Amino acid sequence: MAKPSEVAKPARKVDNATKTVAAILQEFGRQAFNIADRSEESLQEMCNRWVAHLLLGTASPSREELRENWFDWPGVRDFVANERGREKIYVVKNIDEYQDLALSLLRDFSESVQIEQETDGQLQERLDHLTSHAKTKSGDELRKEVISTIAQLNEVLRAKKNRQKEQLHSLSSQVEILKGELSSARESAVRDSLTKLYNRRGLDAHIEKCIALFHETKTRSILLLGDIDHFKALNDTQGHTFGDRMLQEVAQLLEKLFDGDAEFVARYGGEEFAIIIQGSMDEARQRSGVLLEAMRALRVDHNGKEHTVTMSIGVAALKSAEQGTNWIARADKALYASKNLGRNRMTIEGS
Repeated sequence: MAKPSEVAKPARKVDNATKTVAAILQEFGRQAFNIADRSEESLQEMCNRWVAHLLLGTASPSREELRENWFDWPGVRDFVANERGREKIYVVKNIDEYQDLALSLLRDFSESVQIEQETDGQLQERLDHLTSHAKTKSGDELRKEVISTIAQLNEVLRAKKNRQKEQLHSLSSQVEILKGELSSARESAVRDSLTKLYNRRGLDAHIEKCIALFHETKTRSILLLGDIDHFKALNDTQGHTFGDRMLQEVAQLLEKLFDGDAEFVARYGGEEFAIIIQGSMDEARQRSGVLLEAMRALRVDHNGKEHTVTMSIGVAALKSAEQGTNWIARADKALYASKNLGRNRMTIEGS
């Protein structure tokens, strides 16, 4: 009789529905953004853990005691519902703040218009008064009345001018505040909070610009997709703090190497980075070589010990009538070719 340890374990069946849910979770993580009490990295990490639970049978992020080969569907549901709820609260709060500021601007403008109408009414009243007196009073009396009216009109106009200047300054300040907050919100939405590089959302937007540029001017863009070699092993053995610092230092290196007006750098996800340049494939090959050498020379200190780091790169040029997803897929295929050939190298798609 077979021992309990030798009894075959039931196979974990991953059907198409489970794969679909996992794909949705992956996309949920890719579209993450920072909110007040949760970073986009933490959401991406949790999405990855749920995907691993569904597809690979790792422990449930919410119920580690769950029996082997069981799916924690309630946990998946609660995770997505809670995160979407938190995002809704964050978005509604920010929308309310912007609405309050916009309403404040409208109120100030409305008050300004009302005050000007009252001032114009006072001016008209004085002019009507002077007109009526012009018909009945003598020359000396009329002259005195005109002088008095002019003095009063000058005072009203001076006060009106000063008031308009103050109102214009106040309205301009509020408009600048609103513009700054909206610009900051837009920038935050496309920036990775850890590395400060553009995130996947920012990359997607830039790819659309590259496609439009190619259609209009035939300017060809080239994508370099880089992945830090053995990052997961280093992150697991040295800790997430070390992993975060390595990502930050690699990001700083990429920003120094690719800082031209027509160059773009983003954190594609995890330890992957996307670089887009414009030019020939020979130039892309040369720039990739410079990047590989700079990565080999990089040293990341941790607990008094320096760690070396290398990168594998896949390169693909944008093709005519091509979608961004296909462009990335071709660069990703070239990247995996570099990995399979031993890492620490560059491969051009199709070569």
